[in-house]
Formats: sequence, C-alpha cells, structure tokens
Amino acid sequence: MVSAMRDPDPQRHIVKRYAGVRLYDITTLSYVTVPQLRESVAKRADVSVYEAETGADITQSVLASR
Repeated sequence: MVSAMRDPDPQRHIVKRYAGVRLYDITTLSYVTVPQLRESVAKRADVSVYEAETGADITQSVLASR
C-alpha cells in the first residue's frame, strides 16, 4: 500500500531553501546539496526549489550557483 503522504512520482523533487543555504527535499524528507540536485536533473528528474519564507521559485538561481 502506498502512503498518501508520499509523492507518487519519485522523479519529482520539491525542495525548500532555509536560512539562505540549507536545502530540504520534502519529497525524500532529507537535506540535499546543489550537486545532488544537479545529479537529479541530469537523471531527468523534475526539481523545483522554493524559498521557504516567501515561497518564491528559485530553482534556476540555485541550480546555476556554485
């Protein structure tokens, strides 16, 4: 039985950025790094990054950083 709380698409990652640098993947319930996010994108995963406080979509700026 699949939990209703889990995202049914394991290739979709929703990430929130806290305190300017901490990235938390709410899909996998774990902290991630920018290189890990890039690896997910390279594997064709759908990755979205949002600023935790404002909800602003910052995906492009995070993936382009460092």
